[in-house]
Amino acid sequence: MENKSFNIDVVEPLHGSAYYDYLHKAILSAKKNIYAAIFIVDPRVSQDVNLKVRNIFSALHAVKIKGVDVRVIIGTSDAEDIYLANFVAKKYFEHLGIIAKSYKSEKDSLHSKFVIIDEKVSIIGSPNWSDGGFGRHIEDSVCIQSNPINKYLKSRFLKIWKTSK
Repeated sequence: MENKSFNIDVVEPLHGSAYYDYLHKAILSAKKNIYAAIFIVDPRVSQDVNLKVRNIFSALHAVKIKGVDVRVIIGTSDAEDIYLANFVAKKYFEHLGIIAKSYKSEKDSLHSKFVIIDEKVSIIGSPNWSDGGFGRHIEDSVCIQSNPINKYLKSRFLKIWKTSK
């Protein structure tokens, strides 16, 4: 695989709860599209103690209603708890009219955690969309404003999207 390098206009580190706060605000400001590839998405009531995962779902639904193209790719796992979390997430997205697909391959798995909003900003980091990812765990992310990176990630997302179900 070819390594690429890009010029970056702005990079903002996001530590701890700053990831959730930035993500939520960025989702609500979306005008055209939101593409998210997230390994674990866990909206189960028993696991989403602070309601942050379900608040992200609500924000995605709100912009979807306004005409924003919202697509989510969720990882897969043989681990029962991850499987169940992602199964519930996919059904919840479906209920909200948001297209969500699961990535499963014989050769590899999706472990990415990135979100592209309107090709203006990409949020890349370690948090899953879970109670732990949004506050209990030590997580680090960056918000990147760079047209070349955003276009590159969008093309990667769309390539993975084509092979997801």
